[in-house]
Amino acid sequence: VVHPATVAATTNFLTASANLEYDLNLIDADFRYTLGRNEWLLFKVYAGGRYARLNQDFHSVFTNVVNVVNVDSEVGFEGGGIRLGLEGDVNVNHGFFVYSNGYVSFVAGNIRASFLQQDNIAGTVANTNWEENRIVPIFDVELGVGWISPAGRWQLSAGYLFSAWTNFTSN
Repeated sequence: VVHPATVAATTNFLTASANLEYDLNLIDADFRYTLGRNEWLLFKVYAGGRYARLNQDFHSVFTNVVNVVNVDSEVGFEGGGIRLGLEGDVNVNHGFFVYSNGYVSFVAGNIRASFLQQDNIAGTVANTNWEENRIVPIFDVELGVGWISPAGRWQLSAGYLFSAWTNFTSN
């Protein structure tokens, strides 16, 4: 995680520690419309909006007999945009069902990133910042199982969500 053009990149350290924190906030507001339904199958289409905020904070410390090197990095995104999706449910038996859905969001927002490397001998050895406005496509795919009560008033479901944020940074 140290900058490759600094002395710390080729230094052997005795101890190292790191801390990484993620904070992800999503707010979705959708309109849904049932495309088709029968006794065992249900299809819905979704359209709406999404607000997304992602923050990542990283801090590390490397030490040896002489050097103490600190590396701090922050990456953040905040924006909003449109969200479209499809959902399908298959009734299995006695209120149990299997579901799958897929959504795509096009979120326009601001990305910012910073990197700071300091050591106890040279002080600040690397310090850079980057900020850009972008449209970030977000793809969500979910698969799960659930149960709905006989009257249809209560529903429990659990699944696995895979989310891919693309066009987030440049190479």
